[in-house]
Amino acid sequence: MMLPELKTIQRLLLQEWDPIGIKDVEAARDEYDEYSLRIFVMLSQGTAEETIAQYLDWAESEQMMLTLHADRNREIARK
Repeated sequence: MMLPELKTIQRLLLQEWDPIGIKDVEAARDEYDEYSLRIFVMLSQGTAEETIAQYLDWAESEQMMLTLHADRNREIARK
């Protein structure tokens, strides 16, 4: 059984963050699960919003090697 908070984070990353544009690809629904779980842990530890935004920056620019969208990452971290 999945925690509702984790499910919410997964949905947010897939539907609103989605840096690689896979939200409509059924087979890729779990693509961001690792990031979702890490953010869930960060939130449960009281991690600051800015640190979560920096984690999204890192995931997008370093892990995925994509152009950084820092404003979007801050908006996602705020949510």
